[in-house]
Amino acid sequence: MYSHERHLQLDGLQDLRRVRERHAVSALQRVRAALDELRMKLRDTERAMASLESERIELFESRRGMTHRGGLFTLRRHASELEMRRIGLALTRAQLELDIATAVEEESCARATAVSVARQRDKLEHVSHLWQRESHIRMQRYEDDAA
Repeated sequence: MYSHERHLQLDGLQDLRRVRERHAVSALQRVRAALDELRMKLRDTERAMASLESERIELFESRRGMTHRGGLFTLRRHASELEMRRIGLALTRAQLELDIATAVEEESCARATAVSVARQRDKLEHVSHLWQRESHIRMQRYEDDAA
């Protein structure tokens, strides 16, 4: 039961658990980095929307009191272009919010996996320690009986 082969198997399992833990932690770090990047893109998009709104206000303020037809047509065309950009930014923001929600769920799963793998590694290390301790005690008993 306490053979050298069993000891090697236990060491192999411990190494495997360490590898799995490193993979789980690196996956968690990748998900967190992606989430941070999405949040930065969302902030940039919201800043662009605010800038676009101020540009629209400036456009209408600069053309205030305009009455000739050509100027009104140009104003309407510029306003339409700004509205198209605003719609594009709003769609981008909505997609980013969905992506962030998905990334938050992925982060939660990755964190749970990392914790689970760490817990399994700790259990295996505890079992290994107990096995080594019991093996050492058996060896001492065997030596005491032989003496």
